[in-house]
Amino acid sequence: MKKLYKQCGFIAGTVLLIFLAIDIYKYSQIFIWDSGAAYIRDATEQGDPFEMNDVTDFAWDRFYVFGPYMSREQMEETVGQKWTTHSYPGYLLYQRSYLGAYPHDSECCNSVVFMNKDDVVRDIFFNRSDVDFSNLPFGRAITREEAYIVVVEEHLLILPD
Repeated sequence: MKKLYKQCGFIAGTVLLIFLAIDIYKYSQIFIWDSGAAYIRDATEQGDPFEMNDVTDFAWDRFYVFGPYMSREQMEETVGQKWTTHSYPGYLLYQRSYLGAYPHDSECCNSVVFMNKDDVVRDIFFNRSDVDFSNLPFGRAITREEAYIVVVEEHLLILPD
């Protein structure tokens, strides 16, 4: 009987490890870095117009701006990809549960999501008191060619018409 319990425990543990390994693999396929905010923040603090290409150190061909109260589902639907910037435990807590459904749950938040071809390469979260993207079109792809940013007053960014 003890042998049967040991075998069942071994089988259950093995199955659990297999499911965990599969889940970690899925997580690794959607994880991206969220670095790059300092370059953009510094450029806006200088107050001069700048090209987004000049303040980013990674490959991208377009970006999207997402403002306050955007749901994760809306953002993923807009860009056509799923991604996460969380560690694996954070991914389990915030991406796989309702807790992460609204990452921009107040007026203070924006994200800039950079894409290269069909992949999300950066998701940079900004507090609007640092960098305010609210005058940029939310949820529309802004290409490299369009990404000439003008700073009007403090931290207010607009694209020229």
